[in-house]
Amino acid sequence: AGASSACAQTVIGFPFNTVKVRLQLGGGVYKSTMQCASHVIRNEGFFGLYKGMTSMMLGQQLTNITLLGSYSQYRRIFDSNYEFVGSNNNSNEHFWTIPLAGCLAVITNSFILCPAELVSVRLQTQNHQTSNISGVSKLETTYSGPVDCVKQIVKEHGFQQGLFTGLWPTISREFVGCLFWFSAYEISRSYFRSVVLPKENRTELYGYEVALCGMASGVSFWSTAFPFDTAKSRLQTQKSVGAGVYRGVFDCIRRVAKEEGIAALYKGYSIAVVRAALTGSSVFFTYEQIRCMLG
Repeated sequence: AGASSACAQTVIGFPFNTVKVRLQLGGGVYKSTMQCASHVIRNEGFFGLYKGMTSMMLGQQLTNITLLGSYSQYRRIFDSNYEFVGSNNNSNEHFWTIPLAGCLAVITNSFILCPAELVSVRLQTQNHQTSNISGVSKLETTYSGPVDCVKQIVKEHGFQQGLFTGLWPTISREFVGCLFWFSAYEISRSYFRSVVLPKENRTELYGYEVALCGMASGVSFWSTAFPFDTAKSRLQTQKSVGAGVYRGVFDCIRRVAKEEGIAALYKGYSIAVVRAALTGSSVFFTYEQIRCMLG
């Protein structure tokens, strides 16, 4: 169920993610979301929006399984009344365990997600344009695919220092975002279960109700964690797009806010929220449908 939800999440949301990442890098080239998307399609073809999807697909499958599975395990450790994500028998659950279990789950998850996102971001941005004093310069393609990308990163920077570039901003983003991601989903689902179902004499949520809960979770995640994601994108690409060197996640956030304004930390936010609404609904809808089919 976790793997199926990851496939749906990646296929639906990846083009939005490509646009988001390019907007986050700045450079003064893209003035709007639509301009960025049309530029990619015009210069790199429609499938330019899907560059790096292979590594992200694999990463999302592993992380969804790890994240949803470990979250449920941590919830059961702290709350014996909890069964699993999406169960209608979680009526006596203690909601204080939601952020605690969510935060613990993302630590393990980040070690899987970071390398997958690093490769994806490098592939998404290798033709990214930047503007400088001498005008607009276009980077040459340096990676032929995800495997070549991994080989070059490990060869140049080593395994740990290379593939885990951006680990701390990934942990920071996931820590903050998943606290609200799980909370929004569980609280929304609890409302339908305790208020709507008894009123309409039903025992199960409709698919669109599950999707609405997932939509709330996705929007909550990106609304709270977006500055950390901007820092992650810049840290993971600063050696490949020629940007100034940031010393860490908080140094990056501080310098971006000081040099470009606070609004620069939220470049790509609108497209990210649209993506979050679509992927959040698809993740939990697919997860619960497959789980019900498997019993």
